[in-house]
Amino acid sequence: MIEAIALKEGNFYVSKEKDFIPLVPDSPNGLKVAVQPFLIKTDTGHVLLDAGLGTQDDNGLLLHQRLQQAGVAAEDIDAILLSHLHKDHVSGLGFWKTGVFQLNFPNAKIYVQSREFYYALKQVENPSYSREILEALKNLSEVVWMSNDHGAISDNISYEVTGGHSPFHQVFWIKDGNKTYFYGADNLPQKGYFDLNIAYKTDYDGESAKNDRQTWRQRAEDEHWRVLFYHDMGETIVQYGDHPG
Repeated sequence: MIEAIALKEGNFYVSKEKDFIPLVPDSPNGLKVAVQPFLIKTDTGHVLLDAGLGTQDDNGLLLHQRLQQAGVAAEDIDAILLSHLHKDHVSGLGFWKTGVFQLNFPNAKIYVQSREFYYALKQVENPSYSREILEALKNLSEVVWMSNDHGAISDNISYEVTGGHSPFHQVFWIKDGNKTYFYGADNLPQKGYFDLNIAYKTDYDGESAKNDRQTWRQRAEDEHWRVLFYHDMGETIVQYGDHPG
C-alpha cells in the first residue's frame, strides 16, 4: 500500500530577490505560495519528494515535526527525490556546521539529476539557488547521480526529465496497483495551473511546461491520477477522473 502525505512548512510571500517570507495579513501583493514536500509511505520504505526550505521554529525543523505527526522518524527516510535544485526544494536537506554538512535525513539516498546540477552551478548570481547546498551536494556520498531522460527509481516509482521550469526539471509517478500519484513539482505547482492555459515567463521554457500540463490533465482524468501540488496553499492532493476504488 502507498500513501502520500503533505509536509507543509507554511505559506510564504516570495520577494523579487527570491526570499521566502512567512505570509502575514499585511504581506505585499505578489507571489504567494505554500511550501510542502511530500512523504510517500510504502510497505518497503519512506520517500520524500523534494526537501523544502528547512524552516525551523522553537521546536526544531518543521519537516521533522511533520514527519513525527505522520508516525515517521527522520532516520526512516530512505530516499529523497529532487525535482530540481531551486532553494525552496533543497534547503531542507541539511546545514553546514563547523565545516561539515549535517544531513537532516541521515539514512536517505538523495537522487539528483546531474545535468540540472551542472546547470545550477553556473547560476552564480541567481538568487533561486543556494550555493551552500550545491557545494554540499558535490561531495556527499549519499547522492545518486541521475543522467537518463526517464527511468525507474524502484518498482513503484518512475521519473521523466521534462525541462520547463528549469532546464532539466524532472517529474515522478508513484504507482501501486490501480493507484497513481503524480508529482509535477514546479511544472505543476498549483491546481490552478491545470485550469489556465498559460506559458509562464518565469519558467526556463514556459511553452514546454504549458504543453506538458495539457497532456497531464488529460492523462490525469483518463488514468485517475492523484496529483500532488507542492506550492498550492489550499489543495495539496487532488483526485482526477472517477475514483478507481
